[in-house]
Amino acid sequence: MNIKLTLVLSDITGKSGMRIIEAILAGERDPKKLADLADIQCKTPKEEIAKALEGNWEEDLMFVLRQNYDTFKHFCVQLDRCDTELEKLMENYRTEVAEAGRPSYSPTKKRRDYHKRKRTVGFDVERKTYDMWGVNVFEIPGISHLTALELMSELGHDFTRKFPSSKQFCCWCNIAPNTKISGGKRISSHVPLRRNNVGLISRSIASSLANAKNQLGSFYRRIRSRAGGKAAVIATAHKVAKYSLPWLQTKHLITQKKSV
Repeated sequence: MNIKLTLVLSDITGKSGMRIIEAILAGERDPKKLADLADIQCKTPKEEIAKALEGNWEEDLMFVLRQNYDTFKHFCVQLDRCDTELEKLMENYRTEVAEAGRPSYSPTKKRRDYHKRKRTVGFDVERKTYDMWGVNVFEIPGISHLTALELMSELGHDFTRKFPSSKQFCCWCNIAPNTKISGGKRISSHVPLRRNNVGLISRSIASSLANAKNQLGSFYRRIRSRAGGKAAVIATAHKVAKYSLPWLQTKHLITQKKSV
């Protein structure tokens, strides 16, 4: 329809885009009135938005637009239902694995520096992870709502009993080099070609830290300048799994209690 909304809005499913699309479907055709519906935080001038909304409004394409809009809304409702059902299952799981004496969840521990996504989980993932592990995994740079849920589904609450040391855990995650030494010389140290979901999640966390302004981000860039991007991802993922994941902190707390 000669509409170029994607050229003036970075995301047409955001507030500005959805308001404009809903007004078009309601019968509004004036480009200036449609441009005025853009959110106040939109950086594109309204004059440019109005120029991008000068269309021919063909009926068949309007029908296609409404079909796509209805489909988008349907999937949004389905995602909300999935979040509701997932929260119920996690609540049932939490009651089954509840431990006596675990520290209560404190909202003051919430991490505020992660980027807010347009589409987030419909419940407090941070609270659920704290109830499961007793530590706030969102203090780890690079952790998002989705990666936290993936770790919860892959690891469960009692995986600390299966790995006596961080070395064994990193080897199981396939983020530790398989160093082969013969005659006092290192022959190879390649990571095995083996798929592990927790290792893939750790690598995705490491990849998100490429430009982060923190210690892990500096570590990633230092390894990348010396050995390349792949080695930097593996090394940073290894550091995240070895020093940051909650199972080590839990073991540390247990050790402290025994020593006391």
